[in-house]
Amino acid sequence: MKRTFAASCIWLALAGLPAAGAPEADSPLARALDDLAGRLDEQPRDAGLLNDYGNLLVHAGFLDAAEAAYRDALAVDPDSLAASYNLGLLELELGRPRAAQKRFHHAIELDPSFGRAHYGLGAAFDARDRNRRAVKHYSRAFHLDPELLDVRSNPEILFNKLTSWASMSGYLAASPGRFGRLYEDPRPIVGLLIPGLDELRQRTDGEPAEPATAPADEGPAAVEAPAPDEVPAADGQSSGSL
Repeated sequence: MKRTFAASCIWLALAGLPAAGAPEADSPLARALDDLAGRLDEQPRDAGLLNDYGNLLVHAGFLDAAEAAYRDALAVDPDSLAASYNLGLLELELGRPRAAQKRFHHAIELDPSFGRAHYGLGAAFDARDRNRRAVKHYSRAFHLDPELLDVRSNPEILFNKLTSWASMSGYLAASPGRFGRLYEDPRPIVGLLIPGLDELRQRTDGEPAEPATAPADEGPAAVEAPAPDEVPAADGQSSGSL
């Protein structure tokens, strides 16, 4: 099948990169890249596919090709939240914080409640030593997405000189890319990246459901009393937190 112009440009960019940066030919990542490239042959103007392809290219170390994929996605759908955010991450990683600001601003316009875009914008201002603006967006990010305050997923907050300004926010080694890029359709990609996942799903889906009641020869099933904090409140709502 003849490759589309968009996919051809990306793979031409790959050809100019050092071979050491390419994934092994039979690795899950290489297979996922090949799969998405084939799907782009059939759907060259699918912004979601282009975005997800760009994410895989980043993981493979092909940053120029990833940038081309994100820009192609935005050419198809200028209001793609995922592509805007992901291109902002890449601009930041490539040392272009001003360009990253534009992408994160656009992502916030599309979804003002998207905490990671505020965090990325804070990191972009941070890279330019605009501390007050950085703190403003870090604080907003932590308000919208408390996970960003969790040192298990964002250990950079432990080494931040602006923590007192941004309510324990992270700054010094801020890398918003660690929180993951946005995929439009991650399901087929996960199956390609994790060998055996599809087979496991098939085996699991084929297992019969467990009976709701105990077999007749075993007597009635024992019913465990609920813990005190699981007893429904008087108004019908659970008294425990979700």
